[in-house]
Amino acid sequence: MARFFKSRSWRIVLTLVLTTSLTIGLSAGPASASISNHQVTNVTDKSFTVTWISDAAETGQVKWGTTALEWDANTTDDERGASTSDDTHHVRITGLTAGGTYYYKIVSGEVTSDVWT
Repeated sequence: MARFFKSRSWRIVLTLVLTTSLTIGLSAGPASASISNHQVTNVTDKSFTVTWISDAAETGQVKWGTTALEWDANTTDDERGASTSDDTHHVRITGLTAGGTYYYKIVSGEVTSDVWT
């Protein structure tokens, strides 16, 4: 089962185990003005995709890691390339370990999202 647990800092904990079910838990808090419609899709035992919409065309990336203190240990750019500027963003995180826990934050243009509703 894949599990996502949302905390106040766009840190969503992802635990991957070899199945396709998904549970998302979200905590309340104000949303960033430039990021909306955040979704986690295409979850497998070794990857997942983060998508969102921004208010204007801008670059997008996801910073992620294996601990809450090192959520920014890795950076993955939009699937269309680091210089792609658009209002719709797709970032595929790959190379994960089944059963691992992962934390991430969305970077959209100059905004790093801190909270989600």
